[in-house]
Amino acid sequence: MDSLIAEYLQRLKDLEHRRPLPGGDDSRFHEIRCYREAVARLSLGMVAATVNGNQCLDEAIRATARDADLNILWRIVMQCQLIDDALDYSKDLSGGLPSFLTATAPLSQGLELTRRSALGYADIRDILRTGDLFPLRVTLLLVSLCAKLAVRLRHLRHCAALGR
Repeated sequence: MDSLIAEYLQRLKDLEHRRPLPGGDDSRFHEIRCYREAVARLSLGMVAATVNGNQCLDEAIRATARDADLNILWRIVMQCQLIDDALDYSKDLSGGLPSFLTATAPLSQGLELTRRSALGYADIRDILRTGDLFPLRVTLLLVSLCAKLAVRLRHLRHCAALGR
């Protein structure tokens, strides 16, 4: 367990050292999205490796993409990240932190790209439909609705600030 924790902390440290700066264009948004997804996969992979007890961290991280339950859970985490970014936009911006909304220089562009990301994380058409996954599917649906609402409310605040 100690070696797993050490590996997790080292990988997290490496990701943080390569953390992209906010404020750019579509490619910067993609960089920040990949960074945020990698952090979420690493953390969820650590939880999965700990729970399963027999997986290495790499296997657990890969499982967040290919195992249906872990993939839905990862999508829920990413939707929660979008909600957090919408709620903490001002703090992230003033702190120079990379987020979905601070990734691009014009907030309007970040809002549109974030809205599209929310739709993408909500799309689970390719994931097996079994009864075992029903609670996770419902949770993803509800969290996705909250994420879309949070992004929409941030958009309305942005429009109000611009006087539109």
